[in-house]
Amino acid sequence: MSSSFLGGSASRLLLISGVAVGTAALCYFLLRPSRPRRRGGKPGVAGHGTQRDAEEDVVFSDTLFVYFGSQSGTAEAFGEELASAVTEEVEGIKRVEVIDLEDFDPDAFLAQRYKVLVVATYGEGEPTDNARVFFDWLKAYSKSVRGSTAVPRMRGYCAVFGLGSTDYERFNRMGRRTFKMLEQIQSQQAQAAATSASASPAALASGSARFRLLCPLGLGDGAGDVGADFSRWLEELFFPALKTLVDEGGSLEDTQNPAEASGASAVLAEASLSPASPAALRSLSSVGVAAGETPVLRRRSFSLDFLQRSDEGEAQAEAGAEGDKAFLPSTPSASLSRAASAIGAAAVAGSLSEDAAIAKLQKRVEAWAKRHTDASFRLLAGPSAEALLAEQKRVEEEAAAKAGKAWLAPFAQVPHGTSAKFFFCMEEMPVKAVRQLRQRVTPCTSPPAAAETSPARGATRQAPGRKEAPVESTVEVNLDITDFPAVQYRAADTMYCLHRNAAEEIAWWHGFLGFKDQGVALSDYVHWLPSAAVLGASFATSSAASLTYAAPFPTPCTLEDALGFFCNLTGQLPKFSLATLSLWIEDPEERQQWLRLCCDDPHAQQVYEACVRSPLLTLRDLLPTLAPSFTRPFVDRLPAAGASRAAEASLQTRQLGLLLALLSAAHTPRAYTIASSPKALALEPGARSVSLCVGLVSERTDGLQFAAASLEEKGFKIFGSPSAVHEETRPARLQQEERLFLGACSSFITQQLRPGDVLKALIKPSTFRLPADVRTPVIMVAAGTGIAPFIAFLREFESLGGWQGPVVLFFGCQRADKDFLYRDELLRYAQADPGSLADSAEARTASDTPPSNEEERGVDSHKNKKILTHLLLAFSRQPGQPRKYVQDKIQEEKDLVWRLVHERRGIVYICGRSAMAAGVTEALVHAAAEKLGNDEARAKEFVHNLRTNKRIVEEVWA
Repeated sequence: MSSSFLGGSASRLLLISGVAVGTAALCYFLLRPSRPRRRGGKPGVAGHGTQRDAEEDVVFSDTLFVYFGSQSGTAEAFGEELASAVTEEVEGIKRVEVIDLEDFDPDAFLAQRYKVLVVATYGEGEPTDNARVFFDWLKAYSKSVRGSTAVPRMRGYCAVFGLGSTDYERFNRMGRRTFKMLEQIQSQQAQAAATSASASPAALASGSARFRLLCPLGLGDGAGDVGADFSRWLEELFFPALKTLVDEGGSLEDTQNPAEASGASAVLAEASLSPASPAALRSLSSVGVAAGETPVLRRRSFSLDFLQRSDEGEAQAEAGAEGDKAFLPSTPSASLSRAASAIGAAAVAGSLSEDAAIAKLQKRVEAWAKRHTDASFRLLAGPSAEALLAEQKRVEEEAAAKAGKAWLAPFAQVPHGTSAKFFFCMEEMPVKAVRQLRQRVTPCTSPPAAAETSPARGATRQAPGRKEAPVESTVEVNLDITDFPAVQYRAADTMYCLHRNAAEEIAWWHGFLGFKDQGVALSDYVHWLPSAAVLGASFATSSAASLTYAAPFPTPCTLEDALGFFCNLTGQLPKFSLATLSLWIEDPEERQQWLRLCCDDPHAQQVYEACVRSPLLTLRDLLPTLAPSFTRPFVDRLPAAGASRAAEASLQTRQLGLLLALLSAAHTPRAYTIASSPKALALEPGARSVSLCVGLVSERTDGLQFAAASLEEKGFKIFGSPSAVHEETRPARLQQEERLFLGACSSFITQQLRPGDVLKALIKPSTFRLPADVRTPVIMVAAGTGIAPFIAFLREFESLGGWQGPVVLFFGCQRADKDFLYRDELLRYAQADPGSLADSAEARTASDTPPSNEEERGVDSHKNKKILTHLLLAFSRQPGQPRKYVQDKIQEEKDLVWRLVHERRGIVYICGRSAMAAGVTEALVHAAAEKLGNDEARAKEFVHNLRTNKRIVEEVWA
């Protein structure tokens, strides 16, 4: 646009301004999602999308809103923990509402005075599925506020905690980007206020007049102890700032330049929350019990009695010793000075005493119980699905009559929580075929003792005493989706699979939870009913035509299916979820040691890491070992015909529902990359199928006796005795010297699935997408089961008659005669000679000569068309050959890689473990450096730009 146009007239300037403001406003309103469903506000209304009164939509000065962006449930669990902590520890906050970011309301978010974002990073630094709309809205809003006054002003204070893993290159990208955009909004408002002639001093000083970040960004590292990271952020940064504002009536004055404030935040966050930071950095504020002070532990009765009392009229429990209140520094120099002084003072003052940490955790668990005994659902057991649905109808009709409304239709269940979203959407896909992909298989000779997390959520870290896995199996499972027309997918999409717990595990929990003793068989049914509070509130405010209530998993279903599909029986629960089980531990000493194991005391955290998390102890290990007095919950059963039913008054009827909801919230499906293409021709006309490549996760570890002995040395009672490990008549579980651990889902798929069975599954898009230009070179790098997406690509190429550009596969495994997955298929695609693999640790195409220019362009004659122009293999355990990995092959083939990536603008796809991906990235940097005059800085920038421009695409796991 020319300068003459800008200087032509005031009307033109006015026109430009009007267009800019209109565009910004349009972007904002187009990106507005629907109003939220909330948890923890008014009991029973969560999940119904009810709207507040107009006067409540102003500032919400007594309410904290906790938003979570979660893919697997971890961020949701931390959000619930934060809500319980704030309820007990910040007097001025009367309510806490936990809101799924999928349901956030921009108008409410802008107006709320206190809000927290707990956001996880997913995939290649992307937002989780439920946070995508929010993140897009925040990007549009942060851009629209620049130079515009027409966009509604964000108000109040906000804190951000990000969840990620340093195993991934883009560690905590979503937390960092969210915080950065909020910083920009804060800075923009501060600059606008400072330069506005009409702004009053009172408005500038008011916290509600403009937006402020509450405290520095918190970063949780899943490769370490993410729970400890979260606890430190709460105690050292979040609570001091929030208490200063709410309880003490203070403010966070803006006495520095916004850019300087941003720098201070970054310094504090990095210094205090780095996974490698020493214990001296555990207290960047003086919050807590003063040195030498003994906390007062005068507490009300705690355990099942608490669950069985109504909250109405209940006096608040006495708190322990109250620590100093911290004030968040307001200048960079003060921030750095405070951090430095805290480092020196840490050795003298120490951390919270263990007793104080236990008392604090106990209060948070009580707050959790208060919040969740008012849940929108309750569990009922009965002889049949029909009988339970009839009871639901009776309850709803009774509630409708009390409200003077007509009952029109049953309330429908909607998902309650992240895991439930998967449970409610899964299809039961028939298994057509299961075939072994390995050349050598080591069978499992003993049942699994427990299960670790699947590769989709991060593999278990190696611990001292861990042995090499003796059980090896990798299978391809073919599923029939012909009868599911709504199930559509593309090559290399992601499939979430829900495993069924082993029959032996189901039987043990059936007895342990008291179902068996109370006469409830595995073949009996259970059903979530809407609570009385939900029914009363819904009939009072809504039309009965479309009412819903939230439930942890879909019912009615058999008890066997509830325990088998929807409960985490073999994995490890989040630490706070583990702590809430203390509600059912009757013995005070056992309850105290259970809380001690889960509390935030640094020494207790070390014990938990060494004795529970690393050796993979599960609930089945821990509950009988440390809490023999665990009380079986009461099973609320449908009365026999003609019998009168007691009113829903006692919280005793809610115990089992609370416990199963807890177990289901910690149970998430495992993700696998699809190894098929929908474009491939079906063997049967009209049939549709999808395939998975699944490797068994297995390892041997030390037996329970070693972890139990370590706990006993630290003062824990084992099986109710201070010396159970060393007694001559030790319990059988303490006599195992080692145990076999199998991945819960991978063992179900590889060991149990047979043709004719069904697999509960759900398909979602992945980051792997083929280039739009079919002439673009495709470079694929994989090891082990990371081959899955590339088999999908190759099968699609075959169905299309080939790819017009070069197709290169770097594939790593141990031996050509052991675990060369899809061996025959890959050799066929490359038209390679199988005999050439007998004595060689590598294979190229049909020969070892470099490809011709025509081959590199993928223009072979149609008679001799290759689907795979380059097959480059790396065997790490080939007899008589040096170890070789895919990164070594990339270094060997650096000329080819450079031509295809730099000159032909090819795309590099990487799939496998994060360590392999890091090695591949390093190899790419080395290759680029050699081509760029040994300039490593330029090479790193080159590879970084490839990733930024999505020319390096990864799907990796720890």
